[in-house]
Amino acid sequence: MPFRNKNILIISPTPWEVNFPARQHYARELAKQGAFVFYLNPPSKADSKIELSENLWVVDYKLNGGFMGLFKLPESKLVEKITALISKKIDLIWSFDCSRFRNLNLFGSDSFKIYQKEEWFKDIEAETEIANNTNLMLCLSKPLMDQLPKLNCPKILFDHALGNVFVEAGQRKQQIMENTQFASGRIRCGYLGNLQNKYIDTAVFENIIRENPMVEFHIIGPFVKESNLAGSGNKTWEDPFVEFLMSAANVRMYGSLMTARIAEILQTMDMFLVCYDTDKYVDIVANPQKVVEYFSVGSVIVSSLLIDHNSNSGLIRMADENKSLARIFKTTVAELSEFNSEDLRKKRIDFALDHTYENQLRKLEKIVSENEGN
Repeated sequence: MPFRNKNILIISPTPWEVNFPARQHYARELAKQGAFVFYLNPPSKADSKIELSENLWVVDYKLNGGFMGLFKLPESKLVEKITALISKKIDLIWSFDCSRFRNLNLFGSDSFKIYQKEEWFKDIEAETEIANNTNLMLCLSKPLMDQLPKLNCPKILFDHALGNVFVEAGQRKQQIMENTQFASGRIRCGYLGNLQNKYIDTAVFENIIRENPMVEFHIIGPFVKESNLAGSGNKTWEDPFVEFLMSAANVRMYGSLMTARIAEILQTMDMFLVCYDTDKYVDIVANPQKVVEYFSVGSVIVSSLLIDHNSNSGLIRMADENKSLARIFKTTVAELSEFNSEDLRKKRIDFALDHTYENQLRKLEKIVSENEGN
């Protein structure tokens, strides 16, 4: 199914927002490619369809109806309201929501329906019902796929996509490097992510920093409770791990930055670190978004075990057990030129460029075509 000129409904579990999750990037890219895209927010206080840009609309709807909106509408009536707002026959439904609209056939039995599983949810029954009313389920990792073992629809691994800002930063690498101040003789190691993330192996991370005083660690991501990107229930920056990072002489903390600035800073790194507690969370951290962004730079990645990247072991210096991660980091630093050879850098960049939003949609068009009629 070519997506151009098709009416596509994207069902989002969160409203259209400035943080721009992947589904919003896909919406914009689909509209850019000539599809007519309707981005459905969660229930709100109004029924509306607002045009954001050419070929792209955000749709809102109220849960209640009847006299003065005193009762909650059944799902079938909500769908009728939404389809009336859209006022076009929907060709493809792409749902990222694990609980709303368990029967996507209500939007049109002849529409092609996709459910994309991006996170771990406890309500397996709801997810299974949604998936079984679709033509296809996409999963961001193999463990996520395995969480729903018995489905009527095909399950397909569908990797994270690379944002255009990272592609553009790579094209401007020489200019970025010329405008960056470097400490003489220092290796720059980048780390991208929320420092309040419970999946980080803080003990190993701290050891790596202590044992490599001549490496500069450039850490980008929220680390204070007040950050609107840090999530709910976070500690203040007096967290012992964050306290250590703030006081370490070879660590620079950037906090939360705009994505375009992140992409520029990553271009200046000689290596990258991924450091999760895989003894406890190996399934949850199987395929983090940051890996494809690191790959776009070309510099070597030293990482705790990432199940979905076992086939990329030639491009990532990966530890089978976290107790060996510090040793692998040291040997990588000692032989950095070997691990950052032109051949390996090119392979990493090629991997990343194969996963742009444009290329991921091209792959999805082929997947949908192969599964039409299921």
